[in-house]
This record gives sequence, C-alpha cells and structure tokens, in this order.
Amino acid sequence: MNLSEKMDNIEMKVRQIALRLSHVQKENNKLAEENNKLRKELSKYSNKTNDLEDKLEKTTLALEERKENDPEHSKKLRKEIEQYIKDIDKCIDRLKNS
Repeated sequence: MNLSEKMDNIEMKVRQIALRLSHVQKENNKLAEENNKLRKELSKYSNKTNDLEDKLEKTTLALEERKENDPEHSKKLRKEIEQYIKDIDKCIDRLKNS
C-alpha cells in the first residue's frame, strides 16, 4: 500500500468515526431531552403527592378535633380522607410506573 492509499484509508476511517460520533451525539441529546421531561413529570407528581399528603394531614387533624362533637361532620371528613388516600395511591402508582 502506498502513501496515498494509506492517507485515503485514514481519511475514510476518520469520516466513519465522525459519522458515528454524530449519531451518538444525536442519541445523547434525545435521551437528555427525555430525561428532562421525565424529571419534570416526576417533580409534578411529587409535588401533587406532597400537596395531597398535606391536605390529608389537615383533614385528619380537623377530624380528630371534631370527632366527638359532630358525627355527621366526621362522616364527611372520613370520606374526604378516603378520597385523599386514593389520590395519593394513584400518584404513588404513577411514580412507580414512570
């Protein structure tokens, strides 16, 4: 193999490597975007879960305060708590499946 052929061979390999690098960079960018999207979604569900847990805690405290005084109000609060628990469970399932 003469010098010209060796240079052509090296040039071809450099082009192949540059092409592979371009593909890897595109894939990396795509994965980075997907990662950011998933992080935002996770943050959204985490915030929602925290909000629901706060509501649950407040409702539970209110229920404890009024438990002895108003049985009808207690039933209403229990239903609210049950709904909050269901909402929290759904958020947890979404977080697990994300």
